[in-house]
Amino acid sequence: MTLEEIKENGMNRNAVAAGQAVLGLVVQFGVGLMPHKEQEEPAFVVDSIPVYHIGYNPYELERPSLKQRMKWGEFIHPYMMIGMPDVPGKVKLYVNAGDEKYYIMIACAQLDPSYSGPSYPFFAIACWTPKVAGDSRIKAGERMFHAMLMHMDDLSDEHEKSTYADDMPHWESEWEPSARCLTVFRKVRA
Repeated sequence: MTLEEIKENGMNRNAVAAGQAVLGLVVQFGVGLMPHKEQEEPAFVVDSIPVYHIGYNPYELERPSLKQRMKWGEFIHPYMMIGMPDVPGKVKLYVNAGDEKYYIMIACAQLDPSYSGPSYPFFAIACWTPKVAGDSRIKAGERMFHAMLMHMDDLSDEHEKSTYADDMPHWESEWEPSARCLTVFRKVRA
């Protein structure tokens, strides 16, 4: 097997791990990654603005160009691939403003190579939200990441608080969030 083939196989592992742990997709054998459920209404409302999530809403916009992205933040998911042992992975978040009406959050995920070997990162659309007056990529990124965390922590209302901080008091050091991500993590988990 060539290094190229090894990295391609690794990207498939990244896709399954990120699809389940970060994007909330489910694996359907013979089909691949599928939404948790499909609905037309927004998956979440954050700051009175709808946020659509790939785990709930069919993505019907044009695929964004990776060239028009701005890095918004990153974090380590300590158990992106659950197993014995769990395998951590880095998730980088990008906000794309190329669509006329929506901001789009793209997640780039890669399992820790010291556990899983070399791989190419997996890129996927995570969330999208309408552009509103006074908005920016930073503000829209906060809104979309808030929705991502709500899904990851199994919350349904933006005012509901996660029990994650109670169950895992050292989550900040385990997840190693960037400054922007940390601000949103603390809103959801503190």
